[in-house]
Amino acid sequence: MDQAIKTEWVAALRSGEYQQGSGYLRDLDGKYCCLGVLCDIAVKRGVIPDPSTNAYAFKYGGGPADDVYLPVAVMEWAGLDATNPTVPHEGEQEKLSAINDNYHPFTEIADLIDAHL
Repeated sequence: MDQAIKTEWVAALRSGEYQQGSGYLRDLDGKYCCLGVLCDIAVKRGVIPDPSTNAYAFKYGGGPADDVYLPVAVMEWAGLDATNPTVPHEGEQEKLSAINDNYHPFTEIADLIDAHL
């Protein structure tokens, strides 16, 4: 992963600026998945356009799962190898979205990203 982007993502997760949600990158109530925080940074950096909305959430790209996983453009910009990266967690390899959706706090997720991506 690009180290400068990782540093910014981890800082954003630790900042308290983002309210944590589940199931979507960003829901219509403005709650974010940890992956959605990275998408928000990508929007601010001009990597992808502002998201559109569907019936349930914000979509950060034109793909069918771009409301739950990273758009390919964000994955490539960040230097990641998957739209839903895995990290070691509790003795297993686990997807970041699953860790998020099991309500592990952003600070814990930030530590995992910092150590393993």
